[in-house]
Amino acid sequence: MLTAKAQSYKYKRGKYRVPEVAKAAGPQQMGVTGDGSYLTLFGRNWAAILNKKTQQVELYGETPTGWEQVAIPPIAHPTKECRHLALAFDQSARHVLAYEVGEQIFIRQWDALLGEFVYRGPFVGVDPVLINDAEVNYFVPDSDVLLLYLTPDRKSLKMRVQRQLYAIEHHIESYSTPKTLDILAPLGYQWQAEGDGLNVRSEMYPVYLPADDLIATSSMVLGAGNYRPVVIVQDVGTENLSDGSMVVGAGNYRPVVMVLDMGTENLSDGSMVVGAGNYRPVVFVQDVGTENLSDGSMVVGAGNYRTVVVVYDVSATPEALSDGTFLTTGLGGSYNAA
Repeated sequence: MLTAKAQSYKYKRGKYRVPEVAKAAGPQQMGVTGDGSYLTLFGRNWAAILNKKTQQVELYGETPTGWEQVAIPPIAHPTKECRHLALAFDQSARHVLAYEVGEQIFIRQWDALLGEFVYRGPFVGVDPVLINDAEVNYFVPDSDVLLLYLTPDRKSLKMRVQRQLYAIEHHIESYSTPKTLDILAPLGYQWQAEGDGLNVRSEMYPVYLPADDLIATSSMVLGAGNYRPVVIVQDVGTENLSDGSMVVGAGNYRPVVMVLDMGTENLSDGSMVVGAGNYRPVVFVQDVGTENLSDGSMVVGAGNYRTVVVVYDVSATPEALSDGTFLTTGLGGSYNAA
């Protein structure tokens, strides 16, 4: 259990001293990925400390009755020289540690090919913080561990990511006066970096729909006004998408993107009806495998239309593309490309 003997070092932050304790969501059991679900990989609370008595980084997992220590290899640097300890977990259900030694940042992660922990860096910087962005949008397959830190002059916020082996430095923001970076916290589909005079939120993460049926949906009706991008990402496996329609009223419309992997099922009787107004690109990306694409139509009213692109690959199996119509004659307006 995490007891009174687990006394952490403290690092200096201005006129204050802050305990070297880092917390993160992690796996139910270290190194066990199980079914790969969010609750399996990020359903347990964890804490890491720079223990002043044992001179080691110690890792603890929360239990119903307290905290239990989980053995981890010692880090490669004297703990009394380390500051700003950071903790996260990756898809391998292993911990990731970052810390600063003399304005250089070291990060330790699990290497699945070598079957051991390896170090990345050092990188020039101070105040490292970590987060796995699965904690942000609860989607494990596309998750990544993010490392944020400040430059030694504390006037630039930088980021590196695990999928790039932390090799590429990304610039986030610049400041006219020195800042400090304390935490990197998950919000609802955003992360937030906070410190003295620093408060940065990421852009919104996408919301991934579950693989449920999308059949015989009712129309989406939009009234007059201005619309920002609408993005629908849906993998329905081998289910049908049928009798779907989208009806939009007068106004200005930004890109509408629909990405759908239908597997080997049919896409039939689909229609899109648009009224008067100005329309930006409409892109449909569709892989229908070896099935037919039939009886499709697109009817457009008066107005100005930018590029309309339809991509269809029948090279694998020469299936039928029949009864398709694209109605443009006799209508007012201008058309750039079709």
